[in-house]
Parts: sequence; C-alpha cells; structure tokens
Amino acid sequence: MNRHWRSYFLLPRPIRVFRSYIRLGLHCESCSTFAPTIRRRALFSLLMLALSLFSLPAEEGQVDAYQQGVYHRSLGHRERALQYFNQALNQDQRQADLARMALLEMRVEADGKDAQFQELLDGASQEYRPALYRRAGFLLMDAGASEEALDILLAYADQFPEDSAADDVLFYGGWYAQKKGFSYVSATLLYAILERYPDSELADDSYMLLARHYYLPGPDRNPDRTRDILIHFATEKRPAFVESPYGAGVQAFLSGRMGLKELFSALYFPVL
Repeated sequence: MNRHWRSYFLLPRPIRVFRSYIRLGLHCESCSTFAPTIRRRALFSLLMLALSLFSLPAEEGQVDAYQQGVYHRSLGHRERALQYFNQALNQDQRQADLARMALLEMRVEADGKDAQFQELLDGASQEYRPALYRRAGFLLMDAGASEEALDILLAYADQFPEDSAADDVLFYGGWYAQKKGFSYVSATLLYAILERYPDSELADDSYMLLARHYYLPGPDRNPDRTRDILIHFATEKRPAFVESPYGAGVQAFLSGRMGLKELFSALYFPVL
C-alpha cells in the first residue's frame, strides 16, 4: 500500500476530505476559480480540519498524534512529522508501535547504515516487535547496509524462536539479498535456514537459490559447486524436495536435457 493510501485510512475524515480537494487542485490560490458550491465545500473542509486539530478533547487528541505524523510525512514536512511521531511514543501502545515503524523508516531513509534505531525495537510491544525487526532488515538492505541487515535478520531467529515465520524471514532475506547483489549476505541467510530449519517447506527453494548463488558471476562463482548442490537436491527424501516444483527441472539438468542458464531462467520466486 503506498504512502497516500496508507494515510487515507489513518487520517481523520475531515483531513481525508480536505486532501481530496487538494488532489483536485482546490488549494487556496485556485479556490476562486471554481463554482461557489465547490468553494463552500472546500472551506467547510478547512473548518472541519481546524476543528479536528484544535478542538479535540485531550484524550482524543493524544490518539491523533500518530495520524498527524502520517499526514505531515505525506506532505514532506519531515521535522513536523518527527515531532508528532515522537509524541505518539508516549501515548497508547498501538499508536506508539505504529510511530516506531514510521520513525524506523525515516531514520534509515535519512542516515542509511548509520541510523540509530535499537531503542525503537526494544521499546515495541511483544506482538509488534517482530514486524519492526523484519522491516529494519529489508530497509537496511535497500540503503546498501548489507552487513547491518544481515545482523538484524540473523538476530530475528534468535529473538523470536517460536515465530512460525522465522524461516520465511531468512529465506526472503536471502532471496532479496541475492536480487540486490549482496552475495555474501544471501548465502549466509540461505545456509542459516537449512541449518536452523532443516524441515522447512522452503528448504528446496533455499537449495535452488544456493545453487544459483554459485552460478552467478562473482567471487563465489563455482559451477561444480552448483552441480553438487543439485545432485544433493535430487537425492533428498524430505517432503519439501519430493514435492518440489523444481524437481523436474533439476532432473532435466542432471540428465543433460537442460543447461544451468535455462534451469535458473525458469525459476519463479515471488516478489516481496
């Protein structure tokens, strides 16, 4: 969901209505060129916006801090958004958790690998903390901080050993790192899933990505290693391998009916 639609669902209705007029071009300088009825509606929306911002009871105003942060962030008002998100940290847990996610995103966007955010992870509720760890790992990779991302994603499995999605985090982290060209990070995460979760439904996918890792150009390129992994794949009896959709392609390669380029070109891994 993009930033605009995220804010649509989170903003109070008066603000949503006002923003709809902004998107139609009804800002203050152009209101005079439209029909009186439309101008009245725009002015009414402005009035409702003012009421929602300044006339709320104290308790309702507190809940609104995160929503105001989203609103100002969507308009590019970075400092104002940070002010509201930091204010939301001291309010109810739900709003505080959402504010931590927004602050995490903004800090990594601004500071990349130098971003400081550990206190955001530590302060989150137990239910929301896994989402922050996952988001931090992928944000860091997007920022080019691959080693920092690796530390966060490996820590995920240690921090949340009972999470049924822990193997997914390692796998998609490895897949995304390979896509971004972070070969060391990719291989480390893929080996981690095979070591920690040998019975994972993603074990066969991890084998295929590792085989591809040694096929791709780079310091680890080793077609013989790729072949060894695929031979091992073909002999595996675990359910993930027996039922794997890659089995036919692996057999075609091992029998000489398909090359590695054709094999890996035919692979499908879902987009995050």
